[in-house]
Amino acid sequence: MSNESAAEVVRSADEPLTARLYAELELDPAAPLQILQAKALLEPGQLGMTPIHLLNPSSALLLVGVAGEDQEALRRALAQVYPESHPMHETSSGWLVPPLPPLQHGSYLNAIEYVTERLRAPNGCPWDREQDHKSIRSYLLEECYETLEALDSGDSAKLAEELGDLLMQVLLHSEIARQRGEFDLRDVVLGITSKLVRRHPHVFGDVKADTPGQVLANWDEIKKSERPKHQSILASVTPAMPALAYAQEVSERAARQGFEWPDIEGVIAKIHEEIGELAAAESAAEVVDEFGDLLFSLVQVARWRGFEAEDALREANRKFRSRYQTMERLLSERGSSMKDMDIGQIEELWEEAKHIVRAAPAH
Repeated sequence: MSNESAAEVVRSADEPLTARLYAELELDPAAPLQILQAKALLEPGQLGMTPIHLLNPSSALLLVGVAGEDQEALRRALAQVYPESHPMHETSSGWLVPPLPPLQHGSYLNAIEYVTERLRAPNGCPWDREQDHKSIRSYLLEECYETLEALDSGDSAKLAEELGDLLMQVLLHSEIARQRGEFDLRDVVLGITSKLVRRHPHVFGDVKADTPGQVLANWDEIKKSERPKHQSILASVTPAMPALAYAQEVSERAARQGFEWPDIEGVIAKIHEEIGELAAAESAAEVVDEFGDLLFSLVQVARWRGFEAEDALREANRKFRSRYQTMERLLSERGSSMKDMDIGQIEELWEEAKHIVRAAPAH
């Protein structure tokens, strides 16, 4: 095995390996095993990266062909992925590095971290070098919306691409902060990991939670214990959220504390009440105020029925756009203009467009 080409960088247990090797390494034959030529670990490849950036620390690693003069350099390379205290065993087949525990930090993002650092380096990209948190703020929002669009489309390849673009925004902000000495990507990853473990004691601890409702109740109590004393449960909901999503989130939090109608009939009655108040409003300010109250009440229906009001409106927008664009196409084909039609003709054209859109195959 030590005579294999260094070009065979990383392999897995999907390839035939002898039972003797697995027995010697005391590994589960069903577990994945990465096999890497030791020399290859030290040889830079594309973008100057070595195969260390391809390793998955959650799988065992076997380094073969370890030469005495390379041992110190190999240890330094492995330190990019594995903590200093992580064990490493010398066997007759090579160096065996056990997998990292799932919750222990492993450098899964070395490759993209390297690219991000190079972009921001003195000899990197002039555009990337001059950016700061504020200047790329709008791109973060844009990538979020493009990811949502990919989710709605059902196109998995597009979703993977957009998630990568969104991840790049996280990496850029982390690299900007690292260069300022504020925090780095490791702090970001460890921060969210610690938070998720802390807020899921029913998974990582001995708390019992058998239903989603119990999970949410526990979550709220844990968050309450983390907040400054007397801080509102709504304080952590950012007003920068889309308005419908914000309305649903704050009302859900309030409902979990007991601020709730006994049944959905109370919600429907409130909607009728708000419609009446909107109809009776006289000044422009009153109209805006009552319109907002009506929208907020409509969001409660979404909450009671278990769907996202933001998603429902997005779908309604999609349908309107598709139908209206079909109307435009029909008018163009017929050499007509909507301005020359009365409301009855427009309604007929709208119904025709709806029928065409419904009959079209889904994409």
